Amino acid sequence: MTSNNIKKMAFQYLKGYTCSIIILLVLIITETIITSITPVFYGRIIDYISLNGSKTFFYLLLLYGLMLFISVIISSVESYITEVLGNKIFKEYQSILFNKILHSKFQELEKLEIGELMAHLTADLGTIIEYDISIVTTYSFIFFNFFIPLILAVSINAELTIFSLFFLPISLLIYKNFKYKRKSIYKKHQELTDLYNSFTINILQNIPSIKSFRIESHIEAQYYKLIDKIFSIEKKRSSADNSINFLNNATNIIFQVSFLYLANIIVCDGKLTLGLMITLGMYINRIFTSIDMLQKVQLNEQNVLISLQRINELTELQIDEQKYEPYVTDAENTIFELRIENIYFAYNDTLDVIKDLSLSINSTGLYSIIGKNGSGKSTLLKLLQCFYLPQKGNIIIHGYSYKECDIGYIRNLITYVQKEPFILKDSLLENIRLYSNINVKVIDEYCDMVGLSSYITTLPKGIYTEISADSLSSGQRQKLSFARALAHKAEIILFDEITSDLDGISEKILTNIMKNLSKSAIVISISHRLQTITESDCIFVLDSGTIVDSGTFEFLKNHSNVFSELFNL
Repeated sequence: MTSNNIKKMAFQYLKGYTCSIIILLVLIITETIITSITPVFYGRIIDYISLNGSKTFFYLLLLYGLMLFISVIISSVESYITEVLGNKIFKEYQSILFNKILHSKFQELEKLEIGELMAHLTADLGTIIEYDISIVTTYSFIFFNFFIPLILAVSINAELTIFSLFFLPISLLIYKNFKYKRKSIYKKHQELTDLYNSFTINILQNIPSIKSFRIESHIEAQYYKLIDKIFSIEKKRSSADNSINFLNNATNIIFQVSFLYLANIIVCDGKLTLGLMITLGMYINRIFTSIDMLQKVQLNEQNVLISLQRINELTELQIDEQKYEPYVTDAENTIFELRIENIYFAYNDTLDVIKDLSLSINSTGLYSIIGKNGSGKSTLLKLLQCFYLPQKGNIIIHGYSYKECDIGYIRNLITYVQKEPFILKDSLLENIRLYSNINVKVIDEYCDMVGLSSYITTLPKGIYTEISADSLSSGQRQKLSFARALAHKAEIILFDEITSDLDGISEKILTNIMKNLSKSAIVISISHRLQTITESDCIFVLDSGTIVDSGTFEFLKNHSNVFSELFNL
């Protein structure tokens, strides 16, 4: 990809900020003009130093100090605007990307590492925005600090200026030689950083399990191995950067020595005063600084290209788009129907997890799905919730095909309660009602029903106390899930092993709640607990991704070998 294409892609992030950029450019131009004039005054001051008591010296000195002071003020304002503008653009697009992640299809998001998603929201986006701002500021600086000093330098002494320009191609060759090498190093570093973030997040979330199995030393070894890989690639990056700096510094030393030697001859011949020689040196230095800055910007373009490609992968993810929202009848006339017709589903290129599965539910009630681990139970619930789409077959809800329906419409009809609920860093109240306008007294009633009231009395601010996942036991988290299900009633409610961590009394209470909910909704439960299974109106036996038997507890116990095996176990 060409440099112009990279700039074009990156500049998309500056849309809507034209006014701020123009103000920034005006400040840069003003500062550049002032700083381009100051070397002339500095050189003249040097020439007047030998003239004791010269009024011109004091006037020049005063004017020189004033211009420096104005330059400092403009530079401070410019730096402030640059920083604020960069942060504002970064936060805006960070919000856009975060929103994109939230609304992308779960099936596609699951392919990405958590560390990679974090890098998209931080490092990758930061690299692009920093590049955009540097292009605006640096290119303006380069333009005015190259051509203005070049014109002034030639007017002072063309011979020395032309001699200096012969060193520019050397600097260009140095950067060009390391440009693509740094790109491959940066790409590898980003990949390792993603891996590190994912690894670290996973470990920090599972420290209790790591401790219980006493594998700290093994985890530590893996961590050090990963750190060593990152350190190794960072050494290569540092080596490349230091090589660039060394070669540039070596070239600069040769230039300075050669420049001073030639300048000495010219000054001794009376063709140039000492002050003008210093002024010329300052202009030449500005020219070289401009070229150096230009090369660094172009060198970073390879890093920006990688970040752009990575973020583009994220922006290309499909969202849960609205296709068609069917007419929704009133609750009294709702046709309760959930029908699954010969669906197949596999993760990536693996064997089918769900194979030719069919079932039909056409009335309210409590339904259980049982099966061995890995038989496809949780996957089936995720298919019903539209986290995944079956590769073959169809799912029909209330007479409408999933293929016709808006995903939002389907999820509005279904409440999905996972075994491990997500806990927001917010009050217990908001964790249950999830920012809806449900009355607090109603939430209190639900908490009392599921057995959370005694826990709430221990909290300093009651139901308004901020909680976290660590402040709740596994049983309390499952009770919280039940309270959510009560607060967000739907026509179909899915429970995924929701009573697994409860004692017998709590399980009995929550099973009764499920039974009551099933009077006005289709309640589907995945469970291995006898209490829930025996209370079910119908039990579906899942084996190797398909329904092999269905019926009541007594019927299956006497007529289903698969069920009997599970029951006996």
